[in-house]
Amino acid sequence: MAQVLIVDDDDVVRALIVALLQSMQHEVMEVHSGVEALRAHRQKPFDLIITDIYMPDMDGLEVIRSFGRSANKPPIIAMSGGGSVTRMDPLPAAERFGASAIIYKPVDLGALEELVKTLLGKRATPSG
Repeated sequence: MAQVLIVDDDDVVRALIVALLQSMQHEVMEVHSGVEALRAHRQKPFDLIITDIYMPDMDGLEVIRSFGRSANKPPIIAMSGGGSVTRMDPLPAAERFGASAIIYKPVDLGALEELVKTLLGKRATPSG
């Protein structure tokens, strides 16, 4: 079981992702903002972060950059449906900022499940 942090200001998206991860037997913490994500990470380490890009107080690119500075950087999945004001696709930038993977909204839960398995599998260590 992994410790996963979901960062998204959209309650519906967060609820869908939380339900998926819990069905995969992961322990999930959810927050509404980048500032809350950084605060949560200071209190306990996470094995995986899933963050939206467009959020009000701190965008996901800054969240990714901040987590990248931590000594024990977890893999990060960046997600976005694009901006409502601009047609710019922020997800390629997220990879340059240090995201391990990207996924577009609306989120394909099957694809997200495979990404989670892949990224957590890379961090797994043999037991015993």
